[in-house]
Amino acid sequence: MKLKRLILLIASMMILPVWSAFAQDPAKPDPHGNTGNGPQHCEQGMLPGAMMPPVMPLPDNSELAGILQQVGVNPDATKKILDINKDFTKTFSVKIISVQREDLNLRSELLKDHPDLSAVKEILTRKSKVFSEIEFAQIKRDLDIKDLLSPDQFDKWKSITMQKMHDRFGEFHRHQTLQ
Repeated sequence: MKLKRLILLIASMMILPVWSAFAQDPAKPDPHGNTGNGPQHCEQGMLPGAMMPPVMPLPDNSELAGILQQVGVNPDATKKILDINKDFTKTFSVKIISVQREDLNLRSELLKDHPDLSAVKEILTRKSKVFSEIEFAQIKRDLDIKDLLSPDQFDKWKSITMQKMHDRFGEFHRHQTLQ
């Protein structure tokens, strides 16, 4: 259960920079001189999560089973979808750890008096590769699930899942602003 919460928290943190970028008042200049184009930097280096991928993990399997029942998916397809989600969650967890490791490598390099730009470029290349692997795994997961559902079931599943992600993001954002 703690792993699922950790994954949800990490995913929410990954989505927050993307959505918060749209919430910025364009009339106010950024105090660090960021124009909104490309990576955002401050005196300490990369802002936390500024380059995180827009990944939307599915709800945990117990919640997903309820959604699938609500959508009218048969038990055989439900089992296959839960297995797909379980495999994706494992892949996602491993990849997120890789992204965090590269973030630490990047921060370590940027804290040096004279950061090595070739090392920074290599770190960013490795990090981008992991992002693309996460995105590919997400696309594969969604297409595998889509193959098991009728078009109507898929539309219902997508609608319910996106609403739940939206609700979770709102809860996470409200919790963050209270702290």
